[in-house]
Amino acid sequence: MADGGMTILKEASSSLFSKMTGWKERLYMVVVLMVQLFAISTDTFLFPFFPQEALKRGLTDIHIGIVFSAFEFSRFVMSVTVGHLVSIVCII
Repeated sequence: MADGGMTILKEASSSLFSKMTGWKERLYMVVVLMVQLFAISTDTFLFPFFPQEALKRGLTDIHIGIVFSAFEFSRFVMSVTVGHLVSIVCII
């Protein structure tokens, strides 16, 4: 049974990459991955320093939580929106 699952996985991955044969599609994938890397790195730089700086400027812990929540909520909304637009354009 495990062998059959592996075969299905290989067929699915090979069919995905067979659709991505052109250099434009591969360039698009690299650009999307780089944008994702930069988006995640903003979290890495923001999380350690923002709470101390916000507390120095008079924000409460609740305000800091709202800022972080809004940041992640906007990322969630945009990921759904961009995912829908990509499915319409059918680039991948």
